[in-house]
Amino acid sequence: MQHFSAGRMMKAMLEAAVNWIRAGLPMKSLKIVIYRKNPSKSRNLYASEDVVAIFEDFKKRIEDTQKKREEVRAYPDGLLGQCV
Repeated sequence: MQHFSAGRMMKAMLEAAVNWIRAGLPMKSLKIVIYRKNPSKSRNLYASEDVVAIFEDFKKRIEDTQKKREEVRAYPDGLLGQCV
C-alpha cells in the first residue's frame, strides 16, 4: 500500500511525465490507469479527492506555460508590443 492520497499520486505522476517529455522522451500519449486487486473491497477513489479536477488544473497550467513560451518565440528580442 502506498499510503499517499490519490491526489498526491496524480500530481507526482503528471509532474514526472511532463519532465520526461520536456527532457526529450518521445511520447504520443500518456495513459494513467487505476488498478485495484480487489475493487469490491476498495473505497471509491473519487470519494476523498477529485483527481479529475487535479488533472484539469494541471492541464490548464501546462497550456498556459506553453502559450507563454510561444509568445516568447514569436518575439525573441523581447519587443512585445513595441513599434519600431
